[in-house]
Amino acid sequence: MTGNTIQLALHLSRISNAIEPRDYQIQIAEEVKYKNSLIVLPTSLGKTICALYVIDQHYERGKVLLMAPTKPLIDQHIAFLRANYLIPPEDFLILSGNIPPKTRPEMWKNAKVIIATPQVIHNDLKNNRYTLSNVSLIVFDECHRCSGDYSYAPIADYYTEQNPNGCILGMTATLPKELDYIIEKFKIVTIAERSVQSADVKEYTHEKTTKPIFVHLNAKCQYISGVISSIEEDARLKLRSLGYKISKSDVTMKTLEAVRKEAVHRSSRREHSGFQGMALYGVCMKMKHARILIDTQSTIALKDYFKEIINGDKGADKILRSNHSFIEICNTVLHMEEEHPKLNAIKDLVPRILNESDGKIIIFANYRVIVDAIIDIMNDLKIPAMKFVGQAKQGLTQKKQLETMNKFRNGDFSVLVSTSIGEEGLDVPSTDTIIFYEPVASKIRTVQRMGRTGRHADGTIYALITKNTADERNYYKNRN
Repeated sequence: MTGNTIQLALHLSRISNAIEPRDYQIQIAEEVKYKNSLIVLPTSLGKTICALYVIDQHYERGKVLLMAPTKPLIDQHIAFLRANYLIPPEDFLILSGNIPPKTRPEMWKNAKVIIATPQVIHNDLKNNRYTLSNVSLIVFDECHRCSGDYSYAPIADYYTEQNPNGCILGMTATLPKELDYIIEKFKIVTIAERSVQSADVKEYTHEKTTKPIFVHLNAKCQYISGVISSIEEDARLKLRSLGYKISKSDVTMKTLEAVRKEAVHRSSRREHSGFQGMALYGVCMKMKHARILIDTQSTIALKDYFKEIINGDKGADKILRSNHSFIEICNTVLHMEEEHPKLNAIKDLVPRILNESDGKIIIFANYRVIVDAIIDIMNDLKIPAMKFVGQAKQGLTQKKQLETMNKFRNGDFSVLVSTSIGEEGLDVPSTDTIIFYEPVASKIRTVQRMGRTGRHADGTIYALITKNTADERNYYKNRN
């Protein structure tokens, strides 16, 4: 069936001619339009366009609710819909926490297409401000978020209870590990999936070249990392002596979580070994995190973390403050001037890339302290750069986030340094290069980071990897 034939079947008269339908997008929309479905489509291949086609099929059937996990992504959806969905402006509603709760029910009542973060919708549903009974379609963007306590899951429960005949559409860039849970929670009956190798999308993809850059810890950092491992090992041995099922070499999170649950159980019975177990579990977790910081992040980050432990009042903090080995390395770290080799690699890499081309660079880092350190390096190098972080803990306001992304799109600066908030769904045209300050363990996060380049032309991804650390494991795990 040709694209034109399918397009006629979908009746897309309300969609702007600025969008040029691709056959696979129309085919996916036709497949999922009236069934609880999951669209799995790599970044830059138009999941949002597929969703728009489906939204249009439900426009006259009832309300449509589109949710996305971050405000910048919501802003992007709003801009896209207003530009490309030719319905009366008053039919759109953007629900945010800034709108007084008492006014939201009336606004909901009069709207046809609602765009919101899930937290706002979840809070309104809990407080009975409105129901989902007349919502014909709910779109869950970045639906891999539907796990744990995230608001997507309870909203799906409200929807299936209040409107059993309603339609759910989930969207993600790759099949998530929580697939079975998502299928059950969203009552999925159809999965429309394409990969970059699919015959009907291949012509729209661009080459992405990944280049690992390996760095080595200096002797002092290696020593600190070794002491941290020894402290964690001692804590595991003490847990074992208290009867917890853990071995000297067992460092898996699964085992530690089992220890935590057992410690909570014993504590509930007022057993002393339960309180001891919780404190020792805390030591294991803190030293595991400290080792990640020294191995893969920076001494700056480790200094801040050790200061938290020195000033902390938890049982684990008290145990560590009485540990001579910890005090020794803590004093060493607090007086260290040497920096992590990754930051030196950034100093060399970014100017070299910009000298070879005039394109944009996005640098992803897990921690804000690293983002700030990289921004300082860019300032020292006189390279125009801005950070892109979330709102919590004195981060960027929603207004500042939007302003920063618009400036980056317009070419006002060359380097965007971002935490995970920049990974999901943001459309940043002509980003030639992505730098991973660290490879991430999550396949979805890796795909999302990589998706920020190669959207409109070939792209390059550099991954900074500390040899013989978790970096290597994460890199090789998700290399393909």
